[in-house]
Amino acid sequence: KQIPQSMGLGGGSSDAATTLIALNELWGIGMSSQDMEQVGRRLGVDVPFFVRGGTVFGCGRGDELTSLQSLNSQHVVLVCPESLIDRKTERLYAVLGKEAYTKGQFTRALMNAINLDIFSEDCIYNAFQEVAFQCFPSLWVAREDMLRSGTGAVHLSGTGPGLYSLVSGERAGERIVSKLISKGYKAYMVRSVSNVSHLTIPPDGN
Repeated sequence: KQIPQSMGLGGGSSDAATTLIALNELWGIGMSSQDMEQVGRRLGVDVPFFVRGGTVFGCGRGDELTSLQSLNSQHVVLVCPESLIDRKTERLYAVLGKEAYTKGQFTRALMNAINLDIFSEDCIYNAFQEVAFQCFPSLWVAREDMLRSGTGAVHLSGTGPGLYSLVSGERAGERIVSKLISKGYKAYMVRSVSNVSHLTIPPDGN
């Protein structure tokens, strides 16, 4: 998949989910998607999401899932800061104060926007964003470089340190990425996945 590691992009969790799906088919176990989600919960809280695929609402710990209408694909500039942050998730949870918790209003607004097909950048909320920038000042530098290169609002992916910004189209994103690469960043022009179909293993196993 070539997903950059330890960037808050779900690379490890999606590896685990893909392994479950592949072994289920290769070994002919016959587990349902729901069964694999249950197994995935023991591997990591994000794994059931990747087993299910598509646009999904997660409640509880994030592993109680409800499928939503598919979100239209978005053009995204992704920046992966060079320096990996040791124990970032543990450190961010340690400083996440009560003021960062909400009553779910941002999530409900996002769900409504997706279901009404009126998604906008205003719907994006990440409780870790403010504390991550406080804990890791180097993220400010990357953010400012992204803005100077032509992005709009810059968002933290999960617990980071990956940063992303929605852009109007592929060409605009490629111009921004080119500028960021010239500044020494690992930057990518990507698109969000609008729909996901489960892995199917061909009969010869290749």
